[in-house]
Amino acid sequence: MKRIALVTIAVVAIAVIGAVAAFTAVFVGSNGSGLADYPDLRALPAAYIRVTKSPDTGVRWLRFQSELWNAGDGPLEMRPDTPPGGAQTYAYQRLYTHDANGNLVFAREHFAGVFAYHERHKHWHLGDFAGYQLRSAAGDGSVGDSVVASSNKVSFCLVDDDSIDPDLEHAAEKKAYNKCGQGSTQGISVGWGDVYEGFLPGQALDISAVEDGDYWLLVTADPTNILLETDDGNNTSAVKLRISGMNVAVLEGGATPSPSP
Repeated sequence: MKRIALVTIAVVAIAVIGAVAAFTAVFVGSNGSGLADYPDLRALPAAYIRVTKSPDTGVRWLRFQSELWNAGDGPLEMRPDTPPGGAQTYAYQRLYTHDANGNLVFAREHFAGVFAYHERHKHWHLGDFAGYQLRSAAGDGSVGDSVVASSNKVSFCLVDDDSIDPDLEHAAEKKAYNKCGQGSTQGISVGWGDVYEGFLPGQALDISAVEDGDYWLLVTADPTNILLETDDGNNTSAVKLRISGMNVAVLEGGATPSPSP
């Protein structure tokens, strides 16, 4: 009986060791670090920039299109969670790694704020996903320190709009995220970008008090750094503008400025 029991224990021990080894093997990132494959958020330079004026209020707006994209090794994926009877929908960032065959394997979650219903867009947004600044030009023409107009907590519905870099190792071949409902998982796949066109609410800065001159328009992804990603230092793009009344001209674009003050 003791021999049978010992054999049984040995078999169970081997099975447990094998299971642990298999589990460990699954949760090794594609970079071999043992960590999750993180997204890497970046902002394309603002595009289709124009000046408009509200006929009823006279407010002068600098309008533009922004596009934030994922250049990382893993998707940016946000899972909504609304507790029963809860007044808020919480947002959890889901992190993944890849197995030996390149398939996504769930690793863990990270609390990343809340989703809120956007009355004017008529769907659900992740808060504080983008930030916009109009900053002065320094004496040498580079990005200055003075912020003359800003909107630092812009919410987005996260979807795959444009394929930006299909040559990235884990780039998605097709759109994976395209819904903005309260219970919908939102995200941006590797190699894809989320576009917000200039006519949409929130895609403008009030420049009524801004004097004519040269400025830099900055677009920043995840300005409060609440999301986990590989590099927080490459989230901002900048375009140099010359504003003259109701006219605006692009002088230079794509520079990576110094961190916001």
